[in-house]
Amino acid sequence: MSEARAIAPTAAAHGGPPAPRGRRPAAPAWVVAIVTAAVATVLFVWWYQADRARATDAQVTRVAGQVIDALVNWEADDLGRVRATVDQLGTDRFRDEARELLDDLAGGLARADATSRGELLDLVGTARAGDRRPYGVALAVVRQEVTNSSLDAPDVQCWAARAVLRHLQDRWLVDRLEVYGDNQCPQDS
Repeated sequence: MSEARAIAPTAAAHGGPPAPRGRRPAAPAWVVAIVTAAVATVLFVWWYQADRARATDAQVTRVAGQVIDALVNWEADDLGRVRATVDQLGTDRFRDEARELLDDLAGGLARADATSRGELLDLVGTARAGDRRPYGVALAVVRQEVTNSSLDAPDVQCWAARAVLRHLQDRWLVDRLEVYGDNQCPQDS
């Protein structure tokens, strides 16, 4: 009975019966709701950022692929499509370099009645934040078949390319294109 008397004054002083020992009081529903909303918000932000990164990577890949495709699919008497693609999707620097190269080669390609058919075997691109503006990098593996009047059979070449892109005026533009490889295709290509 002395135990009951000891509990009664304590319970009365606090306005109710004491919590049983060893158990914490249940969290109020509003605390659970706030924590759930905070976790859901963080997960949504992470998902949104990842979705935007995937979309940006797809843009980098698409632009690099269009430029590389134009550079490997042409006919010597109609290089206008190549020039138009480079003008539309290249930075000033890349446009100037490509125009100079095309102007230097156009006469010889026309005399040789050259054509090129290419295929992008693999292409992947990604975008990153740079010091001042974002940049993208795309890597491609290309199979190119060139024919001309002096060849008995098409010249088949395989090579890799690295395109560096800049984000300017709300769009991705190719700034540099580097070609790698020994131009030898695997036998099964």
